Amino acid sequence: MKLKKKIVLLLPTLVLTTLTVACFNEVKDSNIKKSSDANSNYAVINELNNENFNLRQQIDDLLTNYKSNEELLPQLIEDQSSIKKEWSLLKDTIEKKTFIIQTNENKRQELFAQLPRLYPNEQENKLIAQLKIKINLEAENYTSEKAKINEIFKQIIKLNETLIADEQAQERTKQDYKRSNENLKENESRIAKLTSEQITIRSEVKKIIKKIESNYEKLVLLKAKSKLNITEVKDEIDKTIENPDHPAEPNPPVDPSPNPEPSNPDTENGDNNQPTPPPVFPNFPTYDAAAHSYPSYVSNFTKLNPNDIYSEIYDLTFSFKYSWNEPSANGNNVIGDISQGTAWLIDYHQYANSNRYKLFMATNMHVLDYFGNTLSEELLTKLNYKDPLNGSVHSFAIGKTQNRPSNFDAIPNNSYDRYKQVKGGSTVYKSSTSGAMSNPEIIFAGIDFMDKSIYDLAKVNEYKEKYKELINSDEASAKTKKINYLNTLDYIPYYTDFGIFAFDIDLDNTSDQTLREWITNAKNALDQYILRNKQRNLPNHKTSDLPFFTVDYMSKSSNLLANNSYYQVYNEFALYNAKDVYIGGYPRNTNRETYWMQNNPTERNDENLTTYFRSPNNKNAFSYATNDTEAKVVNNNVQVYTKVWNRPLLSFYGNNYNIKFSSLYFGASGSVVYNEFGQIIGIYNGVQASTAFGDLLKNATFAPLIQAGDFVVIGENTNQKMYAYNLIDATNKDLYPKQTKSYRENLRQIYKTGFTDGTKTTALFIKGF
Repeated sequence: MKLKKKIVLLLPTLVLTTLTVACFNEVKDSNIKKSSDANSNYAVINELNNENFNLRQQIDDLLTNYKSNEELLPQLIEDQSSIKKEWSLLKDTIEKKTFIIQTNENKRQELFAQLPRLYPNEQENKLIAQLKIKINLEAENYTSEKAKINEIFKQIIKLNETLIADEQAQERTKQDYKRSNENLKENESRIAKLTSEQITIRSEVKKIIKKIESNYEKLVLLKAKSKLNITEVKDEIDKTIENPDHPAEPNPPVDPSPNPEPSNPDTENGDNNQPTPPPVFPNFPTYDAAAHSYPSYVSNFTKLNPNDIYSEIYDLTFSFKYSWNEPSANGNNVIGDISQGTAWLIDYHQYANSNRYKLFMATNMHVLDYFGNTLSEELLTKLNYKDPLNGSVHSFAIGKTQNRPSNFDAIPNNSYDRYKQVKGGSTVYKSSTSGAMSNPEIIFAGIDFMDKSIYDLAKVNEYKEKYKELINSDEASAKTKKINYLNTLDYIPYYTDFGIFAFDIDLDNTSDQTLREWITNAKNALDQYILRNKQRNLPNHKTSDLPFFTVDYMSKSSNLLANNSYYQVYNEFALYNAKDVYIGGYPRNTNRETYWMQNNPTERNDENLTTYFRSPNNKNAFSYATNDTEAKVVNNNVQVYTKVWNRPLLSFYGNNYNIKFSSLYFGASGSVVYNEFGQIIGIYNGVQASTAFGDLLKNATFAPLIQAGDFVVIGENTNQKMYAYNLIDATNKDLYPKQTKSYRENLRQIYKTGFTDGTKTTALFIKGF
């Protein structure tokens, strides 16, 4: 994920399976805005959908807090027991040590009492002086008395040492006891606070659920009034997530299920007293088992070893960052590392009779957010790839770990610090400023790649006004340029989060052995991937196809293939979900340190854990469950997007797929996504905003590279569609009649006469693009 970019993932659509046709009689007209025409009703429907959308976000946030608390409470309770044991032991130790010290002190006093009085007192001195008594002590008696005295002194000295050590130990124990007592009180306070928070969260969620139920009843009535088929409406509501009214949303944290509340909790502070666990959480609908299972024909396909998949991903993948020339009145200001993400080798051209290559790298468009203006003016105009601020890329760098990871085994969640070296250590970079790599060019951008005829031009002014609001706080000069550009537009183009850039490198002209090794390994990994896809029986793909999906999961699950003559053959063996997905990239932590990280921690295969809401246990859960997507176009909910190339765009076109066990931190944006059969199925582009570095058990998303079917847009204009597209190769206009640009089509535009060696072949297009 690109740094600074936090994409909030959404909660799965709550489905009210108990709602029946009877609700039509129970909902009063006074509960909704009255309207005599369907268009007004649709406006209310959208308003209710948006309200439900926001309510689900509130539930997501509440459940995230609930799960966090629920994970913390058992540990706090366990800590409380440990602290109490320590506290009791320290208390006993202090009492025992006090007795020992007192006993030794008594012994010492007894020893002092045994010593002969060696010096006369004042009265005796006077008497001696008066009587002139001479004390004569025989040598034998003197030696004997001296030995006794020495022995007593030795015992006293030993006791002194013991007493000093005991008193010092006693002081330390008292300090430990004091700290333990403070910890005990603090832990009790935290448990009480968390328990109270859990009760409050459950209460809030119940209130929100009631509000959503009420909204759904209103939606049913409104759809009936809008002359929609009543049975169809009921079927919509009764479904789980196959065809929701609102955009499908990712699963929130696990549905907490605390222990039952004790019938007679001990309210005293006795040794056996434990904090009262919160009562059972509201009973939400269970998960859809069919969404987490494969069809029987999956047995025709062979899964790859996960370590082999990660190894291939590692070789293809680089950390990627670049600097930007920002135009100013005094010339260009270079902004270093303005953007950072992850990129991977998707294609390459080897120049004739040389060790020189043109490398094509894929990443997210939100990583390439300042990557406009890298082509000639003619091409920028023809492809509509202009950044109105007229900035340009200054330099870029690619990076990998200092060492190749020792292995690609799974590690426990949130444990990355312990495995840094095993996973390759910190990241080192090779910059284009060294001269080894040429200036980069944008080859394909997920911007304005569909025909103008698909847009609702009636909304253009609305989008323009929204864009002006969003850039209102921009610097004056930049704002003026953006507004001037805005005024030239007669439509706002769609955006999808995928782009490809290219640069040249001559391995014979660089002495950097590490860079040579990186590029060679990446090229070999891509060759291996392409060959495997031509030789193996794989789902959603034929061996004669390009080595990517020919039909996507959503088109299959939405029954868009069976009636299409071209796709009928694929329909027989296409899958509609994915048990496992594999991602590896280069997230950057809060200390600005970048490391290699892969998804699927060890908890992913733990059958005793259920991390995700409305999902089976982790071992049986599908990373991508059937229909777990979000589609803003289909749901008539596109947003004006301002973060790419300083111009307005509509976000986003196509489906975003929601996935589990894959929340790589910011900086991993642009990572390639594989399924368990070793196929590239998309590009990683979103992570839950609350995710911390190393936490892989939050929600995440990826964008597909293809959509085989046309999806009907929900709303008043039922003639509107989200049309089929293929970001890699849309040259077959029978399949993609509304698409105007793709990677292959742009190669034809940019390299009309071929590359500088006169050829038009690449690893993907061996017969020429």
